Amino acid sequence: MTPLSDQSFPRHTQQSIPHNLPGQGIAQLPLPNSMMQGPAHAAQQQHPHHVQPMYAPYQQVPHPEPRKPKPPQEDLLTSPFETNLPVPVSDIAPPPIPPNPQKDALLQALSQTLTQQIQSTHASNMSAIPPLRAQQAALNDTLNNINREMSQLNDLQGLLESNEKILRQAMHDADKVLDDAKRRDVPAVEEVLVAPTVVARQLYENVIEERVLEDCRTVIGKALDKGRIGGDVWAKQTRSLAREEFLKKALIKKISRGMGLIEEERWN
Repeated sequence: MTPLSDQSFPRHTQQSIPHNLPGQGIAQLPLPNSMMQGPAHAAQQQHPHHVQPMYAPYQQVPHPEPRKPKPPQEDLLTSPFETNLPVPVSDIAPPPIPPNPQKDALLQALSQTLTQQIQSTHASNMSAIPPLRAQQAALNDTLNNINREMSQLNDLQGLLESNEKILRQAMHDADKVLDDAKRRDVPAVEEVLVAPTVVARQLYENVIEERVLEDCRTVIGKALDKGRIGGDVWAKQTRSLAREEFLKKALIKKISRGMGLIEEERWN
């Protein structure tokens, strides 16, 4: 069995496929039904009055042709007639930039302003250096004094802590003595005040008598003022009391001089 040729298809099915247009891909045109149905159907259309046998002969179905890859799209922005011209390379230096007087004037004014500001700032900083140095020296001296005082305070703190310890111990001992004294009987004044020697006991007695005589004279004077005694009685009693007081004072002075006591200024 021979394969069907292109002539077996009707002429109206053989249509030309247009070529690619610029900027477009391959146009896919729809195929007619005769091509879609195969060569057997095309043969039937070509011979419509031919009677087909009951059993059609075996026909080989052709395989579809693989699709061709799309060609790359044409770039419309570039022209095939354009060519890259070579850049001439020369060792000649470019011409200098022409001077701009406005720019030069602006740079000059800016330079002068910055220079003046820097000079004024430098002058102010230089004028502020001596006071700062004086303050630094004063601060250093103050720091040294503070360190010295801190060392002295540390020494004083140690001394105070030792004194506080001694004082607490003494207070503790005094509390013990007070507790012991509270548990004992309170003695009389005469038993507590005891002269160490006979001469000292005589001195104590003479001092007491001298003070008593002085009090008696005071009481007699108050009685005279209130009219309880007359003038004769007051004069007689005052004379006798004054005589005894004088003798007691003389004896007290003698005993004090013998014991080495300082009692000279009282009787002068």
